[in-house]
Amino acid sequence: MFKIHNNLYYYLINIFLLIIIEKIVNVNGLSTGNLLINGNFSQIESGGTPTNWTISKSSGNTTVIVIPNAYLGFNIVQISALGYNISSGFYQFISLEQNSNKTFLILSMWRKGSMIYSSAGTRISFHNTTNHMIRDYYRFSLSGNMIWIYEEILISIPIGASYIKFHTYLYNSYGTIFLTNVSVEQIDIPKLPPTFIVKPTIDGVLQLKWNFTTNGLNISNYTIYRSEGIVSTLNSSNFFVSFPSQLNYGFNVYESNYIDNAVCLNKVYTYQVLAFGDNGTILDKTNLQIGQAILLNNYQNVSILIALKRTNDIHLSWKLQSTSKATNVTIYNGINQILNIRSNNAQLIGTYPIVNMKAIVSLSFTGPYLLISDDGNDIATSKLINLTHFQLSLKQERLDLLRQQIQNQTQAKSILDQLIRETLTYPWTDSDSYARHARNAAFIYAITGNQTFLNISYSSLMKGKLNYTISSHDSNKLDFGTKTVARLLAFDWAYHGFTTQQRHELIKDFQYAAMIFSNYQDDHSIDNDDKASNWVAILKSAESMLHLNAYNEDDYPNDQVERRILFLLNEIKLHIDHSYGSSGYMQEGMGYITYTAIYHTKDVGISLLYEAWSAKDWSNFALHTYSLRSDASSLQFGVGPYQFYCAGLLPFLLEHKNDTRMNAAFKWLYDHVVGKNSLMKDYDLNNRIWSIIYYPYLISSQNPSIIYPQSTSLLIDNRDGFYAFRNRYQDRNDILIALENSHRKRSGWSQHQGFGFSIISHDTIWIRMPSKSMTNTSLFSTPIIDGKTDFPIKNGGYGKNAFAFNNQGGGYVSVDSSGNFRIQLAQREMFVDMIVRNQTETILGIYDQFYDNISHNFDWQLSTIPNEINNIILGYENNLPTFVINGKNGSWYKGWLYESQGIRFINNGYLIRINRIGFNVSFKIVLAILEQKGINISDVCIQFDLLTQGVKNSNSFIPIITGILGGFALLIIIIIIGICINKRIKKNNRLYFSKVKSMTSTEIIPALLSCRQLKDLLQSSSKQIAVLEADISKQVEADFKAGHIPKARYFDQLEYTTPTAFIPRGLPDVKSFEDYLTRLGISNEHHIVLYDRSPSGFFAASRAWFLFKTYGVDKLSILDGGFNAWKREINEIEKDESNDSKEEEETKRFTVKLNEKMVRNFDQMVSNISLDKDNIERLKVFDARPPNLFYGADAGHMPNAINLPYGSLFDQANQYLKSKDQLEEIFNKAGVDLSKPTIYTCQGGITASTLAFVADLLGQKEPSVYMGAFTEWQQRAPPELIIKGDGKPTNN
Repeated sequence: MFKIHNNLYYYLINIFLLIIIEKIVNVNGLSTGNLLINGNFSQIESGGTPTNWTISKSSGNTTVIVIPNAYLGFNIVQISALGYNISSGFYQFISLEQNSNKTFLILSMWRKGSMIYSSAGTRISFHNTTNHMIRDYYRFSLSGNMIWIYEEILISIPIGASYIKFHTYLYNSYGTIFLTNVSVEQIDIPKLPPTFIVKPTIDGVLQLKWNFTTNGLNISNYTIYRSEGIVSTLNSSNFFVSFPSQLNYGFNVYESNYIDNAVCLNKVYTYQVLAFGDNGTILDKTNLQIGQAILLNNYQNVSILIALKRTNDIHLSWKLQSTSKATNVTIYNGINQILNIRSNNAQLIGTYPIVNMKAIVSLSFTGPYLLISDDGNDIATSKLINLTHFQLSLKQERLDLLRQQIQNQTQAKSILDQLIRETLTYPWTDSDSYARHARNAAFIYAITGNQTFLNISYSSLMKGKLNYTISSHDSNKLDFGTKTVARLLAFDWAYHGFTTQQRHELIKDFQYAAMIFSNYQDDHSIDNDDKASNWVAILKSAESMLHLNAYNEDDYPNDQVERRILFLLNEIKLHIDHSYGSSGYMQEGMGYITYTAIYHTKDVGISLLYEAWSAKDWSNFALHTYSLRSDASSLQFGVGPYQFYCAGLLPFLLEHKNDTRMNAAFKWLYDHVVGKNSLMKDYDLNNRIWSIIYYPYLISSQNPSIIYPQSTSLLIDNRDGFYAFRNRYQDRNDILIALENSHRKRSGWSQHQGFGFSIISHDTIWIRMPSKSMTNTSLFSTPIIDGKTDFPIKNGGYGKNAFAFNNQGGGYVSVDSSGNFRIQLAQREMFVDMIVRNQTETILGIYDQFYDNISHNFDWQLSTIPNEINNIILGYENNLPTFVINGKNGSWYKGWLYESQGIRFINNGYLIRINRIGFNVSFKIVLAILEQKGINISDVCIQFDLLTQGVKNSNSFIPIITGILGGFALLIIIIIIGICINKRIKKNNRLYFSKVKSMTSTEIIPALLSCRQLKDLLQSSSKQIAVLEADISKQVEADFKAGHIPKARYFDQLEYTTPTAFIPRGLPDVKSFEDYLTRLGISNEHHIVLYDRSPSGFFAASRAWFLFKTYGVDKLSILDGGFNAWKREINEIEKDESNDSKEEEETKRFTVKLNEKMVRNFDQMVSNISLDKDNIERLKVFDARPPNLFYGADAGHMPNAINLPYGSLFDQANQYLKSKDQLEEIFNKAGVDLSKPTIYTCQGGITASTLAFVADLLGQKEPSVYMGAFTEWQQRAPPELIIKGDGKPTNN
């Protein structure tokens, strides 16, 4: 019965859509109908291929098959290239109608694709009667879309064309494309009926696009009718939403569009759009169209909760991660942490089905709110979002402070006076800055109450209405985003002065602007794993700010925008995470974050964004990179310029963090860069308004060197590959140095800048990088290989070692950039010593090593700026090539080249280039920054063999003040000095870990520790104990810094791992893992204790245990109950942000050896399944997932696997691991034979690690974990190896 009903359902869909297609074809003009035979792939050959289509397979392993009823009831054709560099496709020749007026073709289709390599596309070629091709028309790429997209295009038929060839192909490709309902029609006139398309988007909603303007109608507003399921008619009872039109919309194909966020996944909806005139009459309407929402796997990466207040109630909306398997969520009022569920403040609001995505609650629940999914994997918090105007930046408390400062004649008064003069003299011919003008006028009105500025603001906003456009030109989209932010600020700040009618006009305007934003599908945010582009920040944050500003206004579609806001917050949160490292580094340059509306969005109380934004250390980053030169230039990195580029940025950082010391230091920097103590005194140029709003009037500024010592300590960002040195905060002669290494590939500017260099000192920009001029090799201060600079980041670089020297701004850095340069080895070691020695203020030692299996041309170069230096002089000292750059104020920048045999030294006036050719080359260079030209080679000598070992401590590093004089006596002296240096290193560079005094070195520490046992170990054991808080996604790093077990350090077990679609949590390579643990101060002599913050006993800690066991580490324990138990029982919490090692003696290098028996891969799992049940080599497989996933119809399990739920191992009352007897009983009942090797699996490799740990605890010798787990199995295993919906345990 079900099958009959299902087939009838698909039959009705096909009939419905065929009627729609027929109507579209015949309304305006004549049409031949679909010229393609079997364009809907309803006719199938016995081999599964579509009839009447010619399959082309020029190379490689390919398949072309028809999949019945695969999308909206349609048959689809799937074309796959199963390997790299494969060409395939299918085509059909079509005869054209001759001697007629039908001179146009309409090509339409539904398509999607997943290309791993190269491309796929569609072509139409026109031919004459002699088979000569007249024109070859390339329509579109089929490569980049993972969701179904409807395409339609009009093509004119060239004179003399007799027939066409429609060809869909994959060229030198690897991947799959899907097509359905392909149509080619010949028509007489290009005029079409109202075009209407409903298509799914990657985030699980439906986008509607339509076009009425071809009928020349004067449309006032649009109304959308919607119904669930497939219906043949819609009427006013199906009203969904209405909104105004905007006919000067721009140059897009579609007149308008709408994003329907209020849809449920996999449901089919029917839509119709009606166009109304001013008098309320229906001018036209589209045909009916249907759509079905589809969510890409892993698209929603963040669990989000928002709380929006309306007149009579509060609306709570949520969106969980797309991978969530939960069915219900529970929401509490009054708390924002799981630990507080049992506190007096906690109020249970209710439990709701996830699919509802919303709950409407009483006004008495004022927050904060906590959401927990029923499986405990999704947790979200929210405050009650403040939607009261003023809501953006100008709260009443701040307004009162500003008015007081203006009355006291502070700098706020002078800046305000300047704004008033500019606003009153604004040139109305300047159409580009109208939005900023409206914003400034509204600000002055908010401060002064002067009606004149209210009128100016409104006039500017209304003038801005004429400038709406959706041009395909990229810069227009960015401009639209930034102008929208300024317009929204003006609306907010002047809100109480506007009349009801004025507000209504502006809300209509903003509502249409929201339509424009939702139309942007090409804004560099398609890749869910890479939202680093500032496009995401500009467009998504502006749109979210728009919805929050207009929410609750008359006629605004509040219910629909709530889900849109959830989507936008996911985008913005991912942008912050993907784009910026913890240091605040961004590949596109620091100035780009001035575009965003994130500052204002978080102002309304969205804690998700506030926490993500505050986690970045931008203030310290700015302290390291902005100079005190008169032009406020900064160190150059990414694609940012070296000129002053902080307009709009610095004021926001004035209150970036709740850190009094940092804020006092940053205020000092601001005052001296662009503020009252600077030469410029421009207060951030056109964005000086923020200098009034955010200036910390009540904080006393202090020199950063004194109040915030981190500002003169090496800034280390190994995640992104950025290292910054600064010696002091005094004047324009301060020394600032940056090394960049491009550790991550991100969207936008993807060219690598491995070993990139930037130096500012003595009022001179000595060394620069190319900014956006990536093709000009002469602008790079980095090695150039074979004259190429256009290598996009592939594997990227990585940091090998980095640490700061004590009591100065210098330090040591070692990085690898082999993946960037695309050779076998590209490695740099560098130290910067900032101790002043006579006239020498800073010394740098650089050792670059390159190796490849073919010979290359290597250019090691430094690029200078012509108007910054006087000249470059090449020379020799003691047979070493030298160069001297003559800077301003008598300062010098000098370099020596060691081991110079076989090199060419080139100076073209403003570029120093050192050239070597070969397979294996190196560059050993010493650089010095000098106050005057008083140094030569007899003053400084660098031991590069010591440099390769790393300079351990600034006090121990004293450049050997001896010339290269030769002789045996000198050699003896050097050896003695080396011994003294080595002793001093060991004395001064100490790492700290707790030592247990009461326990003998032979005493065994149990694998499972209670909180009391751990406390005793930390206080009295003679063993070296290393306590690590384990994490698997940097979710708890901020919590760790806020408070952790004493002497613990944060352990990110995904450090140096490369996630893939199949294995999101892989293993780091041995060398990187050793480096990371050594850097944490851990040696093989330590006993490692792991814990995490899981509410269910331990979670990430067991995965960390598996990681260490995989690398052969046996001295391991897990803290039972984790941090929550420690806090409950011991409650001794250490609060610091340092992750430096704390060992009292110098830490030996941590070494590991891979234990391959701990890890199982996909091929091994398939082989294991293929073995006969009675084969003694076949291993049992136990799955830790909950039963509803293991036995469910939507998930399933591997053949012969046995369910052993992770949650059954813990006492639910206190979240401790159950007793040994209980665990043995659980394992025995499940069928685990502890005397034999066993495989454990789960969803993503984490809870399986808990099973393996318990098995090890119970004495099993060879427990192993399938790392890819069911995440990989679902994607790679054939359908017959995925058992679904069996509803009962299997028998192994």
